[in-house]
Amino acid sequence: MNISATKLKETNYVSNPFYLKLLTFLVDKRFFSFEVSDRKYILFTLDLSLVLLAAFIYCLGIEPGLGVKQMIEQYYSCFISIALLWSVFSYVFDLYNLENINNFYSTVKYLFIAATLTVISYLFIPWFTPPLPSRLLIFLFYFNLLISLTIWRYAYSRLLNRPLFLKRVLIVGSGWSSNALIDVFANGDIFNYHLGYKIVAVIDEGNVQSMYKGVRITNGTSNISKLAKRLKIDEIIVDESGNKENSAVSIRELTNCRKKGMAVTSLTDFYENLTGRVLVHNTARDFSLAFPYNRNQFRTAYLFFSRSLDMLFGIVGVAVCSFFVPFVYIANHLGSKGPLFYSQERVGLYGRTFKITKFRSMVVDAEKNGAAWAQKNDNRITKVGKLLRRSRIDELPQAWSVLKGDMSLIGPRPERPVFVEQLKQEIPFYDTRHLAKPGITGWAQAIYKYGSNAEDALMKVQYDLYYLKNRSVFMDIKVLLKTISVVVRFKGM
Repeated sequence: MNISATKLKETNYVSNPFYLKLLTFLVDKRFFSFEVSDRKYILFTLDLSLVLLAAFIYCLGIEPGLGVKQMIEQYYSCFISIALLWSVFSYVFDLYNLENINNFYSTVKYLFIAATLTVISYLFIPWFTPPLPSRLLIFLFYFNLLISLTIWRYAYSRLLNRPLFLKRVLIVGSGWSSNALIDVFANGDIFNYHLGYKIVAVIDEGNVQSMYKGVRITNGTSNISKLAKRLKIDEIIVDESGNKENSAVSIRELTNCRKKGMAVTSLTDFYENLTGRVLVHNTARDFSLAFPYNRNQFRTAYLFFSRSLDMLFGIVGVAVCSFFVPFVYIANHLGSKGPLFYSQERVGLYGRTFKITKFRSMVVDAEKNGAAWAQKNDNRITKVGKLLRRSRIDELPQAWSVLKGDMSLIGPRPERPVFVEQLKQEIPFYDTRHLAKPGITGWAQAIYKYGSNAEDALMKVQYDLYYLKNRSVFMDIKVLLKTISVVVRFKGM
């Protein structure tokens, strides 16, 4: 009996340290919780895998006898071109914007457009396109692509919003920053769980227990690790906006949490990565938050790239603008008689003023009562002007300002002096956006709507500061792709 017990113990694999580690790894909830970047990578990876699988089946239909290795060697250009085309079109049509995931109708619509453009563009690249044996095979390729992507996206939208896949977050420190972060997730009584996080509680020394938009605020910071373990926290966000120094106890507690596998992140960094904007508000005077100190914007190589891109766009833009002149003139003449162009004074680099020129999109006497913010459904905008604004064609004459060097292709939107003076009084750090040339397009213009008041201006400044702090070639490419997305989907005002 003792021998049997001994043998049983020796053959009990669960008691083996290796299997214990494996079991812990598999059942650990953190293994299944995905943050925003993880979710986007999962979406893109599975999307691309299904696209390449459809392409493989298509090529297999052309030559059924080929093995996998021979297929890849013979048709590698086919796979590469389809992968690149899908990557561009899926990004342009915002298929990796997690805010759109729960809108299944919108997802299917843009999946259809991206898949259609991918196939059509591929068929019109003759040096990459393999022989086309039959229309049926092309249709099957397109059908496989669209159906598999639709099924996968539906499964994703139904599955990854489950509690199992959400990262449980604890905020340490209560201030306007933590409230702003909760605001990102709160949508009335509904939380945006598609972002991959659930804010479980806020813990802060000196605060009585209370609630903010459904999130519990608990007093005390001396037992953070114990509370985090009890609440099964995956990540701890540290809010320092309350201007309180972290005590040695708090730092020790946070260190213990990190040792136990919980991520510990600054709230400002977390907020920027999540939203694509800098966390500041109209009473903040934090130098490190509001000042775009990233040295990338001053590097010679980047400045050379930026100016070269500006020159290229300026030349092409002036040519394209010339092409549109007769069409816009006729449309404006029929719809709202008046000048073809209009000019305005704007504030540019280092606060210097300059003149911009646009195609006129408003009635002639639009500002007879003085300067005013553009509003949604603004009755001063003509019917032709609405089309010009939505397609951003009205911006084309500014290509001349880019050639002259007053503007850049990418940068903060240039504002009128009267509004700049007003906003400088309301937003202390507003002037920092003038440390770069204003742009025809920019991170704020591509992400956020037209500004119609000081609150919108504050939000756009947050995006502008994020761009200035992260300015780079890669960031400029993202802005250009986002701008293309806005133009092709007529998302302009």
